[in-house]
Amino acid sequence: MKIPGWTGLDYSLAGYGVLGVVSLVLGILAKGGALGPLETDVAQNTFLGLSLLGGLMVFQAALFLLYRAPWLFAGPRQTGTKP
Repeated sequence: MKIPGWTGLDYSLAGYGVLGVVSLVLGILAKGGALGPLETDVAQNTFLGLSLLGGLMVFQAALFLLYRAPWLFAGPRQTGTKP
């Protein structure tokens, strides 16, 4: 967890967050009827499900990446010794 730089888990969680944003957008589009003619109940359930799922995914990915931010953007370490 404290390895400097981007790791495979960081890339995975970033992709997970992007998938969450896509889920949120699809939920909003389903609510507005932009994805085709949907019945009112189906559109409402789709909107709620996709919005909840997308929101949770974005929240989890953001928390993880915020926790990792000091190590992701850390510069090269100084060893304190002169060559």
